[in-house]
Amino acid sequence: MIICVDLDSTLLRSDKSISQYTISTFENMKQKGNTIIINTARSYQRCVNYAKEINADYIICNGGTDIYQKETNSYIRIYNIFIPKEVVSKVCKEYLMYCKHLSIQTEKYFYTTQDNPTVDFVTKLPEKNSFSYNAYKIVIYKGLKEDIDRISLENGLEYEVYVNGPYGKVGIKGVDKYSGLMNLLKIKDLEKEDVIFFGDDIGDLKCLLNCTYGVAMKNSITEVLDAIHTVCDSNDNDGVSKYLNRLYEEKKVWKKYLMHF
Repeated sequence: MIICVDLDSTLLRSDKSISQYTISTFENMKQKGNTIIINTARSYQRCVNYAKEINADYIICNGGTDIYQKETNSYIRIYNIFIPKEVVSKVCKEYLMYCKHLSIQTEKYFYTTQDNPTVDFVTKLPEKNSFSYNAYKIVIYKGLKEDIDRISLENGLEYEVYVNGPYGKVGIKGVDKYSGLMNLLKIKDLEKEDVIFFGDDIGDLKCLLNCTYGVAMKNSITEVLDAIHTVCDSNDNDGVSKYLNRLYEEKKVWKKYLMHF
């Protein structure tokens, strides 16, 4: 089985921790021969420590644009795709006419046009309105959707408004968590039929709908719960681990039952 799991509001509790119960469960899953994949919109720097905690085999990060494979005690990149700096520079200058501020996710930094960033992993642009960086994504704050959509499409990009809050994400058209997963499966010759995916948000929906087994968290947004009928307990109640353990217990019972015939 290939266990593919989102981080925020899925594997991680609300305090951004992974419980000891979940760590033990994933250790047990590895011992049973399962492959573990983290699939997140977070940057590599903001998810690699979690990958190490559960001994993940692969990391898909930055919303499907960046893929890493475990090698002994570290992770090495095996795939990435980004918005070229020439395009980033062009569209950001246009975006700023139709939004309050924006941020760009580069390989090492999350740059913003905000004067006083309020999030610790975000850094103010070294030079005002200078966007000459290859970027995995561009985050728009309070953007006028029609204009952001138009600029994005004209430059081979697409704009996705987050369901909750005033933010939206610009990325390469057709690149998302699901395309990242499909790329990894192709590169490593893994079977899509073996994948069980856990998620909670709109960015997870494509994976939940198209993987063989899609499991939504109890705390998922309404749009996800309306579309996905297999639901596990919430992230704060170790829903992913409880579901996996129950799945294996049911397999054992079924196997024992078949032995009588």
